Order: sequence, then structure tokens, then C-alpha cells
Amino acid sequence: MKIKTAGMLLLIAGISLISAMPVTNVATITAGKDNLCFYPKSWDFGYLRPGETASAQFDIWACCGCAGSITYSLYKNCSWVDIHPTNGTSSGEMDTITVTIDTAGLPEGNHSCSIFIYSNNGNGFFNIKVGVFDDHTPPTVKIVKPEKGWIYLNGEKLFRIGFATIVIGDISVEVEAKDDKTCIDKVEIYLNNKLMRTDHLKPYIWNWDDSGFGIYSIRAVAYDGFLQQMSSSLKVLKLM
Repeated sequence: MKIKTAGMLLLIAGISLISAMPVTNVATITAGKDNLCFYPKSWDFGYLRPGETASAQFDIWACCGCAGSITYSLYKNCSWVDIHPTNGTSSGEMDTITVTIDTAGLPEGNHSCSIFIYSNNGNGFFNIKVGVFDDHTPPTVKIVKPEKGWIYLNGEKLFRIGFATIVIGDISVEVEAKDDKTCIDKVEIYLNNKLMRTDHLKPYIWNWDDSGFGIYSIRAVAYDGFLQQMSSSLKVLKLM
């Protein structure tokens, strides 16, 4: 293939021009506008009882050492929150910040606090939250399907017999769970003491689609925000 002389000269000139450009013009785009980095951005302490304390940590650093060091300070307006250290500098190394909360004196309920991070090259917020409840009562849990004393065919109620629960074919095992103060952390569904499903969100359902013949034990275990637990069981005669 023939290349015209004029085109070759233009190509050589372009390469020469790119080579002559200063390297600094390429590198400056990597740092971005702000040079403050921190992670994680927030922390959920979950549930604590009145008077309990807890701690969490996050890291602060200069995102890019090539953009220079940062000097930062941390501020909060929540009396139940303590920060250590409250200021520092970083040239790229990570500084670990410890946040400690004390729930003594806090009323029951959900609480939040924002820690303001101010630096000479960018600002940000580290957000924390906690639920404070004097909860010593486990949740309530109930197996609502199959219902005790009914005959089911492929998941549908046929009629009530009262003395036994009979399941013919497939069925969806459904569980209700609630707590008067905290949320439900999880619900576990067991069949003959074998864990079949764990749900952290509603609906709490397990599809029992394996064939079988005999008496089975269904057990549901619910855990609240403090991991207090309560269980409910049901004997079932499974046919097919």
C-alpha cells in the first residue's frame, strides 16, 4: 500500500507535537476538585439499651498525595457522641477516627448525629444512628400457613378437621413475626430441625415443594433487634 508523502509528513508532525507537550498537563486531572477521602461514610449502631456504650471507626486520608496533604478537623453537636482524635493531617496515609456513643440519658427512640469533617481541601459528613430501647421481651411469631386443623391441597384450604393438619402436594409455609419496640432481625424456618430458609425482610415464606409421606415438624424462629428469640411449631401430616 502506498502512502502519500504529504500525509506522512503531517503524521510525523503530529507525533512530534504530542511528544513535546509537558507531562504535568496530563497528571493534574487525577486528583479531582477535593482531596478529602473518608470511609465508611456512615455507621448504624443498631439497637442498644439505655446506658449501653458502643464504638465504631472510620478512616480519613488525602485521596491523592500528588495533590498535597490535607489538614482536617471534626465537629459534632451531639453530647452523647465522642470523637478521637478530633483533628489531624494526611499526605496519603490513613488516619483512624474512633467514634464512641453513650446512650445514658437518651430517651427511647431512634437517634442520629452528623459529624462534620472540615479540611483545607474538601468537606464531608460522617453520619451515625442508633435505636435506644429498654426491650427485654422477645418477639411474637406464628405459623399462619398451614393453619392448624386444616386439610390443604396444593396450597389451598379444603376443609377444617380440627384434630390434625394435613398437606397434600406443595404448599408455601408462611410466618408472621413482630416486635413491640424493635424490628424483626430475621426469621428462620425449619423442617424436622433442618434449616430450610432465613428471611430478613417480609414476607417470611418458604415454598415446601418436595414430595414426602409422613409426619413432619415445622418450626419458625423469630429474632428481634436485640437477637431475643421466640419460636412456634406445628406438626403436619404430608401426603405427596
